[in-house]
Amino acid sequence: MPLSLEHIMIPGRLHYDFWLYYYLNYKLKKGLECCSTYAITIHYVMHYQMYLFDFLLYNMRPYGIIEGHEPLAVTLDNLKL
Repeated sequence: MPLSLEHIMIPGRLHYDFWLYYYLNYKLKKGLECCSTYAITIHYVMHYQMYLFDFLLYNMRPYGIIEGHEPLAVTLDNLKL
């Protein structure tokens, strides 16, 4: 698709008279619904966008999420069998 990812992910970037709408068989989903969760490749990406995608995918974590496993609440020493 000859569009950058931001044109599809950000609602309102494409006007309804844009040429793409005349050729679509299915409704174009916008926002986070735009793309498959199993994307294989993304075309027309500039080098700085690739660095941004890499950072967002592999380095950024939501606040409160601890990387790795949390410690067990109960240990074997505290269990009475």
